[in-house]
Amino acid sequence: MATTDSEEANEELRTQLEEDENISSGFTASQREVLLALLNKHEVKNIYSTNQIVTQQRSHPHQELDALEHLQTWQITSLPPREKAIGYKWVFKLKHNPDGSIERHKARLVAKDDVVLVGNDLVKIDSIKALLNACFKIKDIGDLKFFLGIEVARSKQGVALYQRKYALDLLREAGFEDCKPISNPMDYNVKLTKDVGSSLPDNAEYRKLIGKLLYLTNTRPNISFAVRKLSQFLDKPTDLHLRAAHRILRYIKSVPAKGLFFPSQSDLHVTGFSDSDWAACPDSRRSITAYCFYIGSSIVS
Repeated sequence: MATTDSEEANEELRTQLEEDENISSGFTASQREVLLALLNKHEVKNIYSTNQIVTQQRSHPHQELDALEHLQTWQITSLPPREKAIGYKWVFKLKHNPDGSIERHKARLVAKDDVVLVGNDLVKIDSIKALLNACFKIKDIGDLKFFLGIEVARSKQGVALYQRKYALDLLREAGFEDCKPISNPMDYNVKLTKDVGSSLPDNAEYRKLIGKLLYLTNTRPNISFAVRKLSQFLDKPTDLHLRAAHRILRYIKSVPAKGLFFPSQSDLHVTGFSDSDWAACPDSRRSITAYCFYIGSSIVS
């Protein structure tokens, strides 16, 4: 993707808004005033090319400003003497599908959040969406497929939740995209303690990796024990702790799309399992306990 200098992009967009009737005619006077004020003061981020903004994304600032005007978000007024305006960012970006293809172009003036509605009554869900749209002018993007790194797949057999894209991105960022996979996430014969190994010169890499692995446990409970064990050493990790974290990455490499499955036909019988190891922690001499609970054949905790 080509990028342009922020100041040059601002100047070109400013000129087009002021002089190009094909572009400026799509905005109201107040919308043009807001856009020009932003461009006069702040940089435009995530610009892929000026032509893409003018052509592919031309309608998106218009839609965004329409929504803000509809909600009466602002009122144009003069800046009081000796006061400074609060800064904003006008951001153009691309939203991608899990496979990396472009889902849609986005233009944002203020932060917004996605909302997921879940239930078994479609009539009530539709009424809630209508209410939200009346108050906030929302965009309905259909059935949930991808949300916060979690992918959703549906079939007649049930619903699957997994984080394949997140896992592959994690492997690539850590440099383990082409590593040799292994069949288990932890060497249970190795007793990790806070003092084993040599201290890392920089803890940032270890902490970042453990944080990303913790998020992956949302759909990968099979790595929960190993990840939470390593999270005990965030204050002073060693090379052996990092090596154990890398082992988890090699296990993820073997099954990147592994996740949770909730069948459409299942009983509501609750089953639980637990286990503990008396005074097994070598650092605190405390017991280690683990548990899991199922509703039917689906793990829920």
